Amino acid sequence: MADLSEPVARGLLSDLALVSLYSNDGFPVHEFRELCTRFNGGRWPVSPDSLFLLSTATHIKVSHALLAESALGALARIRGQWRADLPLFSGILLGHLASLQHKVSDRVQDIVQTLFITRDIESALQADADVQVGGIPTQRRFSPLINDLGNVAQARTILRRVVQQWPKEPHYGAHLVRHLLYEEPRELGEAIEIATQTENAPQASADGALIHVAGMAFRVRMEQRLREARSGGQKLNAIEDETRADFQQAINRFARATDLKPSNEYGLVATVQTVTALLNFSTPLAGVKDLGSFLREPSRR
Repeated sequence: MADLSEPVARGLLSDLALVSLYSNDGFPVHEFRELCTRFNGGRWPVSPDSLFLLSTATHIKVSHALLAESALGALARIRGQWRADLPLFSGILLGHLASLQHKVSDRVQDIVQTLFITRDIESALQADADVQVGGIPTQRRFSPLINDLGNVAQARTILRRVVQQWPKEPHYGAHLVRHLLYEEPRELGEAIEIATQTENAPQASADGALIHVAGMAFRVRMEQRLREARSGGQKLNAIEDETRADFQQAINRFARATDLKPSNEYGLVATVQTVTALLNFSTPLAGVKDLGSFLREPSRR
């Protein structure tokens, strides 16, 4: 190995080890060579011929996951405790990726998506629907690296940076919105702001998944308002106008998303879940015993 007392060499090695640990493919060799040239005078942190590495025509990686963990452990501020430094390693990697000449290339985006996003947005939305009905554990909503960060604030810092560095990738914004919606503490104001910006981006005008995510932001806010009203002993009429507005914003978007891609069922599922939540919360808040009594009010039909 190169002299790992040098911060640049340590950063390059942490890039390689982190990508090797969380990606089956490893680091694109052309881009890794570019980073070594740009930051380290062309010197690699590990000899390209070392048995520590496994090379193909297009990628390079640490040859085994245990070796990648060992390398990260050696680089950690407290030796061996590499998981505590995942935010640091992730930040170094993102900074290096942003410096690449072709940072929006498919090769670079594969790294970003594999480490920080993992799921395509369609699969992610299906996972969200499955979580609502108890189909899968909540930790499968996000990438293994994001889950391994173990800290919601740090995960959001990383996701916000991903969105900032690649602003023309609206699906990255959608994944940040999902984290803001589903991980505690929820940040619903920011989630709705980003969701509406994302769905209105020029490159997202006909993307039903992004419209659906915006709908989910309004739905979650509606549900939280209803929960808080129930916990605080409020009556429905104190929050009815705001609740109805969020409900309408949500189901309108679910309908638009379904129209754009009828083969996806999550829009229909989300509509049913939203109506069910509204009725289950609102009926007792209205001070009535059953759905029939609740619907006798003309404005609620």
